[in-house]
Amino acid sequence: MSDNPPAKPHGRPDPGTVTQSGVLIVSGVLIFVVIVLSMILGLTSHRATVGLVVFVIFLAAAAVGTFAGFIFGLPRGRFADRNEAGDAPNSAAPGASAFLANSNLIKVSDWLTTIIVGLTLVNLGAILPAMQRFASALQEPLGGAAYSGAVGLSVTTLGFISAALMSYLWTTMRGRDLWEETEAKYRGRQAPDLKGLTVAEAKAVVAPLALFVDAESADANGDVKRQTPEPGAATPDGRIRVFTA
Repeated sequence: MSDNPPAKPHGRPDPGTVTQSGVLIVSGVLIFVVIVLSMILGLTSHRATVGLVVFVIFLAAAAVGTFAGFIFGLPRGRFADRNEAGDAPNSAAPGASAFLANSNLIKVSDWLTTIIVGLTLVNLGAILPAMQRFASALQEPLGGAAYSGAVGLSVTTLGFISAALMSYLWTTMRGRDLWEETEAKYRGRQAPDLKGLTVAEAKAVVAPLALFVDAESADANGDVKRQTPEPGAATPDGRIRVFTA
Protein backbone atom coordinates (compact mmCIF):
# COMPACT_ATOMS: atom_id res chain seq x y z
CA MET A 1 0.00 0.00 0.00
CA SER A 2 1.49 3.34 -1.02
CA ASP A 3 2.23 5.96 1.64
CA ASN A 4 1.83 8.81 -0.83
CA PRO A 5 -1.27 10.99 -0.45
CA PRO A 6 -4.07 10.26 -2.91
CA ALA A 7 -4.13 12.40 -6.02
CA LYS A 8 -6.82 15.03 -6.16
CA PRO A 9 -9.43 14.57 -8.92
CA HIS A 10 -8.73 16.62 -12.03
CA GLY A 11 -11.03 19.59 -12.52
CA ARG A 12 -11.98 19.75 -8.86
CA PRO A 13 -10.42 22.71 -7.03
CA ASP A 14 -8.62 22.04 -3.78
CA PRO A 15 -10.62 23.43 -0.79
CA GLY A 16 -7.49 24.99 0.70
CA THR A 17 -6.66 26.78 -2.55
CA VAL A 18 -10.26 27.99 -2.91
CA THR A 19 -10.21 29.28 0.66
CA GLN A 20 -6.91 31.06 0.12
CA SER A 21 -8.18 32.71 -3.07
CA GLY A 22 -11.40 33.76 -1.34
CA VAL A 23 -9.53 35.24 1.61
CA LEU A 24 -7.26 37.25 -0.70
CA ILE A 25 -10.19 38.54 -2.77
CA VAL A 26 -12.29 39.52 0.24
CA SER A 27 -9.27 41.14 1.91
CA GLY A 28 -8.57 43.20 -1.20
CA VAL A 29 -12.20 44.31 -1.47
CA LEU A 30 -12.35 45.30 2.21
CA ILE A 31 -9.12 47.28 2.01
CA PHE A 32 -10.38 49.05 -1.12
CA VAL A 33 -13.71 49.91 0.56
CA VAL A 34 -11.97 51.25 3.67
CA ILE A 35 -9.58 53.35 1.56
CA VAL A 36 -12.54 54.86 -0.32
CA LEU A 37 -14.37 55.48 2.97
CA SER A 38 -11.25 57.12 4.44
CA MET A 39 -10.93 59.42 1.43
CA ILE A 40 -14.61 60.40 1.62
CA LEU A 41 -14.39 61.19 5.34
CA GLY A 42 -11.19 63.15 4.79
CA LEU A 43 -12.79 65.24 2.03
CA THR A 44 -16.08 65.87 3.84
CA SER A 45 -14.35 66.88 7.08
CA HIS A 46 -11.68 68.92 5.24
CA ARG A 47 -9.07 67.14 7.39
CA ALA A 48 -6.83 64.58 5.70
CA THR A 49 -5.86 63.18 9.09
CA VAL A 50 -9.43 61.93 9.60
CA GLY A 51 -9.14 59.55 6.66
CA LEU A 52 -5.73 58.41 7.86
CA VAL A 53 -7.08 57.72 11.36
CA VAL A 54 -9.93 55.63 9.93
CA PHE A 55 -7.52 53.54 7.88
CA VAL A 56 -5.14 53.05 10.82
CA ILE A 57 -8.03 52.00 13.08
CA PHE A 58 -9.12 49.45 10.49
CA LEU A 59 -5.59 48.04 10.16
CA ALA A 60 -5.18 47.78 13.94
CA ALA A 61 -8.52 46.01 14.36
CA ALA A 62 -7.71 43.70 11.44
CA ALA A 63 -4.33 42.82 12.97
CA VAL A 64 -5.96 41.85 16.27
CA GLY A 65 -8.67 39.90 14.43
CA THR A 66 -6.09 38.09 12.31
CA PHE A 67 -4.21 36.98 15.41
CA ALA A 68 -7.42 35.83 17.11
CA GLY A 69 -8.52 33.88 14.02
CA PHE A 70 -5.09 32.25 13.75
CA ILE A 71 -5.10 31.19 17.41
CA PHE A 72 -8.63 29.78 17.20
CA GLY A 73 -8.01 28.06 13.86
CA LEU A 74 -4.71 26.25 14.51
CA PRO A 75 -5.08 22.56 13.54
CA ARG A 76 -4.42 20.10 16.33
CA GLY A 77 -1.79 17.42 15.69
CA ARG A 78 -2.67 13.80 16.37
CA PHE A 79 0.62 13.28 18.20
CA ALA A 80 -0.30 16.05 20.64
CA ASP A 81 -3.59 14.27 21.39
CA ARG A 82 -1.86 10.93 21.90
CA ASN A 83 0.86 12.39 24.12
CA GLU A 84 -1.74 14.03 26.35
CA ALA A 85 -3.53 10.69 26.61
CA GLY A 86 -0.28 8.97 27.59
CA ASP A 87 0.03 6.90 24.42
CA ALA A 88 3.40 6.19 22.87
CA PRO A 89 4.13 7.82 19.51
CA ASN A 90 5.05 4.40 18.11
CA SER A 91 1.40 3.35 18.37
CA ALA A 92 0.44 5.63 15.48
CA ALA A 93 -1.45 3.95 12.70
CA PRO A 94 0.50 3.67 9.46
CA GLY A 95 -0.16 6.62 7.19
CA ALA A 96 -2.08 8.52 9.85
CA SER A 97 -1.69 12.27 9.94
CA ALA A 98 0.73 13.10 12.77
CA PHE A 99 2.23 16.57 12.90
CA LEU A 100 5.69 16.36 14.43
CA ALA A 101 6.37 20.09 14.56
CA ASN A 102 6.68 21.84 17.92
CA SER A 103 3.18 21.86 19.43
CA ASN A 104 3.79 24.65 21.97
CA LEU A 105 1.88 27.19 19.86
CA ILE A 106 -1.07 24.79 19.62
CA LYS A 107 -1.07 24.42 23.42
CA VAL A 108 -0.95 28.21 23.80
CA SER A 109 -3.85 28.39 21.36
CA ASP A 110 -5.89 26.08 23.61
CA TRP A 111 -5.07 28.12 26.71
CA LEU A 112 -5.79 31.47 25.06
CA THR A 113 -9.06 30.18 23.64
CA THR A 114 -10.20 29.11 27.11
CA ILE A 115 -9.04 32.37 28.70
CA ILE A 116 -10.62 34.61 26.04
CA VAL A 117 -13.97 32.80 26.13
CA GLY A 118 -13.96 32.78 29.95
CA LEU A 119 -13.13 36.48 30.28
CA THR A 120 -15.72 37.39 27.64
CA LEU A 121 -18.47 35.51 29.47
CA VAL A 122 -17.49 36.95 32.87
CA ASN A 123 -17.37 40.54 31.56
CA LEU A 124 -20.30 40.28 29.16
CA GLY A 125 -22.21 43.06 30.91
CA ALA A 126 -19.28 45.48 30.65
CA ILE A 127 -18.83 45.12 26.89
CA LEU A 128 -21.55 47.58 25.83
CA PRO A 129 -20.39 50.43 28.15
CA ALA A 130 -16.80 49.84 27.01
CA MET A 131 -17.87 50.13 23.36
CA GLN A 132 -19.70 53.38 24.14
CA ARG A 133 -16.59 54.83 25.81
CA PHE A 134 -14.47 53.70 22.86
CA ALA A 135 -16.83 55.40 20.39
CA SER A 136 -16.73 58.61 22.44
CA ALA A 137 -12.92 58.53 22.45
CA LEU A 138 -12.88 58.22 18.65
CA GLN A 139 -15.31 61.07 18.02
CA GLU A 140 -12.78 63.92 18.19
CA PRO A 141 -9.97 62.23 16.16
CA LEU A 142 -12.55 61.44 13.46
CA GLY A 143 -13.70 65.02 12.94
CA GLY A 144 -15.94 65.68 15.95
CA ALA A 145 -19.19 65.11 14.03
CA ALA A 146 -22.13 63.43 15.75
CA TYR A 147 -21.66 60.30 13.68
CA SER A 148 -17.85 60.11 14.02
CA GLY A 149 -17.92 57.76 17.00
CA ALA A 150 -20.33 55.41 15.25
CA VAL A 151 -18.12 55.38 12.14
CA GLY A 152 -15.02 54.58 14.19
CA LEU A 153 -16.78 51.79 16.09
CA SER A 154 -18.20 50.35 12.87
CA VAL A 155 -14.80 50.35 11.16
CA THR A 156 -13.23 48.69 14.20
CA THR A 157 -15.92 46.00 14.33
CA LEU A 158 -15.72 45.41 10.58
CA GLY A 159 -11.93 45.10 10.64
CA PHE A 160 -11.84 42.76 13.64
CA ILE A 161 -14.67 40.40 12.67
CA SER A 162 -13.80 40.14 8.98
CA ALA A 163 -10.09 39.59 9.68
CA ALA A 164 -10.85 37.02 12.39
CA LEU A 165 -13.17 35.04 10.10
CA MET A 166 -10.78 35.08 7.15
CA SER A 167 -7.78 34.22 9.31
CA TYR A 168 -9.72 31.37 10.91
CA LEU A 169 -10.76 29.99 7.52
CA TRP A 170 -7.25 30.28 6.08
CA THR A 171 -5.60 28.68 9.11
CA THR A 172 -8.18 25.89 9.34
CA MET A 173 -8.17 25.00 5.64
CA ARG A 174 -4.93 26.14 4.04
CA GLY A 175 -2.78 25.91 7.17
CA ARG A 176 -3.81 22.30 7.72
CA ASP A 177 -3.04 21.51 4.07
CA LEU A 178 0.46 22.92 4.47
CA TRP A 179 1.09 20.84 7.59
CA GLU A 180 -0.16 17.66 5.93
CA GLU A 181 1.81 18.32 2.74
CA THR A 182 4.97 18.71 4.80
CA GLU A 183 4.25 15.50 6.68
CA ALA A 184 3.45 13.57 3.50
CA LYS A 185 6.81 14.61 2.07
CA TYR A 186 8.51 12.56 4.79
CA ARG A 187 6.02 9.67 4.89
CA GLY A 188 6.80 8.70 1.30
CA ARG A 189 10.59 8.46 1.78
CA GLN A 190 12.34 5.13 2.23
CA ALA A 191 15.13 4.55 4.71
CA PRO A 192 18.54 3.92 3.10
CA ASP A 193 20.89 1.21 4.37
CA LEU A 194 23.11 2.87 6.99
CA LYS A 195 24.58 -0.28 8.53
CA GLY A 196 28.38 -0.33 8.62
CA LEU A 197 28.64 3.46 8.33
CA THR A 198 29.74 5.77 11.09
CA VAL A 199 27.15 8.08 12.59
CA ALA A 200 28.70 11.05 10.78
CA GLU A 201 28.63 9.17 7.46
CA ALA A 202 25.02 8.15 8.07
CA LYS A 203 24.02 11.78 8.62
CA ALA A 204 25.80 12.78 5.41
CA VAL A 205 23.95 10.06 3.46
CA VAL A 206 20.46 11.04 4.63
CA ALA A 207 20.95 14.83 4.47
CA PRO A 208 20.08 15.12 0.73
CA LEU A 209 16.93 13.04 1.39
CA ALA A 210 15.61 15.57 3.94
CA LEU A 211 15.68 12.86 6.62
CA PHE A 212 16.98 13.05 10.17
CA VAL A 213 19.28 10.61 11.97
CA ASP A 214 18.43 10.10 15.64
CA ALA A 215 21.75 9.09 17.21
CA GLU A 216 21.13 9.99 20.85
CA SER A 217 21.72 6.37 21.93
CA ALA A 218 24.65 5.81 19.57
CA ASP A 219 28.39 6.33 19.85
CA ALA A 220 29.32 9.24 17.59
CA ASN A 221 32.49 7.45 16.49
CA GLY A 222 31.03 3.96 16.23
CA ASP A 223 29.65 2.05 13.27
CA VAL A 224 25.91 1.62 12.81
CA LYS A 225 24.88 -1.94 13.75
CA ARG A 226 21.10 -1.54 13.72
CA GLN A 227 18.62 1.01 12.44
CA THR A 228 14.92 1.71 12.75
CA PRO A 229 13.14 1.60 10.36
CA GLU A 230 14.94 -1.10 8.41
CA PRO A 231 16.50 -0.32 4.99
CA GLY A 232 13.83 0.09 2.32
CA ALA A 233 11.03 0.71 4.83
CA ALA A 234 9.00 3.92 4.87
CA THR A 235 9.96 6.70 7.27
CA PRO A 236 6.62 7.90 8.71
CA ASP A 237 8.16 10.82 10.60
CA GLY A 238 11.30 11.46 8.55
CA ARG A 239 13.45 10.08 11.36
CA ILE A 240 15.89 7.14 11.29
CA ARG A 241 17.15 5.89 14.64
CA VAL A 242 20.58 4.24 14.58
CA PHE A 243 22.37 2.09 17.16
CA THR A 244 26.07 1.33 17.43
CA ALA A 245 25.75 -1.47 19.97
